[in-house]
Amino acid sequence: MTSCTHTHTLLDASAKQKKDSGMKRLVVT
Repeated sequence: MTSCTHTHTLLDASAKQKKDSGMKRLVVT
């Protein structure tokens, strides 16, 4: 159960990073 939640957290974190980088890209251009 812990590992499952941990993986989910990692996926959420990567998704957040992608969103952040995408927003930054929009702001830069």
